[in-house]
Amino acid sequence: MPNLTGALQRKSGDHRSANLTLWLSGVSLSLFGDCALWLVAGLWVKTLTGSNAAAGMTFLAYLAPGMMAPLFGVVVDRVRRRRLLIVINLVMAPVMCLALLAHTKSDVWLIYTVLLLSGLGSSLHATAGSAMLPRIAGADGLGRANAKLRTLKEAARLCAPALGTALFAVQGAAFVVVMDAATYLVAALCVCLVQVEDPKPQHVPGEPVLRQMSAGVRFMWQCLPLRETALTLVGVLAVFGLIQPAVFALVADGLHLPVTFVGVLSTCQAVGAVAGGIITVKVVDRLGARRLLLCGLLLYLAGYAALLIPAPAGVIAGFIVIGGGVAPVVVGFYTQVQRLSPDAMLGRVSSVADSIISLPQTLFIALGSATIAAVGYRPMLVFMVAVLAVSTWYYVVRLRATPTPADLAPLPAQGAAQP
Repeated sequence: MPNLTGALQRKSGDHRSANLTLWLSGVSLSLFGDCALWLVAGLWVKTLTGSNAAAGMTFLAYLAPGMMAPLFGVVVDRVRRRRLLIVINLVMAPVMCLALLAHTKSDVWLIYTVLLLSGLGSSLHATAGSAMLPRIAGADGLGRANAKLRTLKEAARLCAPALGTALFAVQGAAFVVVMDAATYLVAALCVCLVQVEDPKPQHVPGEPVLRQMSAGVRFMWQCLPLRETALTLVGVLAVFGLIQPAVFALVADGLHLPVTFVGVLSTCQAVGAVAGGIITVKVVDRLGARRLLLCGLLLYLAGYAALLIPAPAGVIAGFIVIGGGVAPVVVGFYTQVQRLSPDAMLGRVSSVADSIISLPQTLFIALGSATIAAVGYRPMLVFMVAVLAVSTWYYVVRLRATPTPADLAPLPAQGAAQP
């Protein structure tokens, strides 16, 4: 009997591993295509119009649909999630091809429309995918699955823009558009091949839409570990927003280097993020979701403190360390959300998590851009380090005060060693 039980467990583990491989392959390939097109779209619009402002609007067009995240959560919790993901990918493939009709300055609206729809599909896909992942990975594999997914995302963000730009220069924008459309079709096929339970969702008939949309916020506020984590991350991600405008002043006024050095720092942060993702895959089960997030906060604090060193080597090291903290923070947060939220409302809670990740950054990018000239980069860096120190201190205090739920604690040694 023990041999039979062990064989069944191995078979179940192999099946789950195959499903997860298919899932990660589809998601990462689609993301790679989107990252390549995102930058190319700006170059394309710049070529057609000659306007920097028009090119910059491409980024806004892609990001704007993210403001609808609470509504996406309601949709995800009202339909079969696997079916929704397949439909999103199949619909987005022909939508991307609409951009092929843009040939002149007067056709630029087509590119903006495609980017808006692409941002809409990407945001809805992210929410549905986050809600679907626990069923694919299982409770024991959820942390590692999130870490692998984050690593692939960071790798795509590191490599895809450079590849997209090279293809744009050699083959033209049409080639990149067709490539991105093809990635959606491959992603749809991968999701089709994933064998996972996808039950019909249950919901309260006649419940007002606004109440449905706010359910995720109410749950996160009432769940003490999630509330403490969310309050911590609001301050942390506000700092992430402030660094975007401050880094230009840091390079020009602090290091006295050409502004192109910002690109070097961005690459260093991306490399650190990939390395941090790889390490996170190895340690997430040993640390548990909450302690993993704390490690990410400590890396952020150390990285931003290094930016106060007025030397290129210190700033480069700082950005590498900051990048290394991305995966522990994001994986620790989303793993907590997925493990503590009821499946029936996981889409809505995930959409709140998405908003917490994106909104503070966006708002403080605008605030930092408006105040950097008056304040100066160094006082702003000191302020950022202070905010990170307070946020980390708060999280440490709450981590000690709030009992750790069993499903957020580190797995036993034998569980951590399983593939």
